[in-house]
Amino acid sequence: MNGYALLMINYKMIYDPVFGIKANPNNIKNKKVKTLLNKSLEFFKKRKTDAIILGCTELPLILTKNNVKDMIIINSTECLAKALIRETTDQFTIISGNTSQVF
Repeated sequence: MNGYALLMINYKMIYDPVFGIKANPNNIKNKKVKTLLNKSLEFFKKRKTDAIILGCTELPLILTKNNVKDMIIINSTECLAKALIRETTDQFTIISGNTSQVF
């Protein structure tokens, strides 16, 4: 698979009118999306990718740090939200599960 094939897989995973994430927001973890996601991840694993930047707001709904153990997942929406909070306040605390971080 080349980069263009990967782009088409990701496009279908998000925009396909039958099973894509945008078309089916209540069924985003359907079998077809999971299959396409696994193909995408395999593409990156074969190339020993260190990190994946999730540039589309829908991707964090199906791909999280918990799904992928051997690559860094960067959620661009989360980064933007943290930067916005940092720029508008002196300090903020993010509470996630049982942990919190002060920034």
